[in-house]
Amino acid sequence: GLLIMGFFMIGFRGETFSQMLKTFRYMVTSRLSLAVMHTVTPFEGTELFEESRGDASGPEQDFDMDTYHRSYTGLSPVPDWQIALGKQISYILFYGHPIRAIKLIRRYPNKANLPRKAWQCVKRTIHLLRPKRGRTLGQFQAPESRVPQAKLSSLPQ
Repeated sequence: GLLIMGFFMIGFRGETFSQMLKTFRYMVTSRLSLAVMHTVTPFEGTELFEESRGDASGPEQDFDMDTYHRSYTGLSPVPDWQIALGKQISYILFYGHPIRAIKLIRRYPNKANLPRKAWQCVKRTIHLLRPKRGRTLGQFQAPESRVPQAKLSSLPQ
């Protein structure tokens, strides 16, 4: 059989916890093999970043490119801990479903990788509730904008 993966996003500007619950419920009750839940992150150069720039509540978390599974931005009125808890419970319900687990084990192409992948999933689920030191939106820069200005001027046009 096929492995079908779903990607979900929560934490949009103005999104309520009730709306997030609908996303969590949809993920958990879906027939997907794999699922990942991301929190909306306003990366530099996007419309969302520009809209968020003047926001007084502003995103207060670290927007490094490798923090997709744990970045909380403050765009939604829902507290970060509630978002993290919702994600954690959703992952437990999704991957803890016995029938889904059996199908996943049966269909996973590289069975030797399964223990490592399962451990990553457990770590990620536990990791969601750990506090994270963050930066403000103004301090975030996309990787290409981290090049010092002197080096930029010396690049060929």
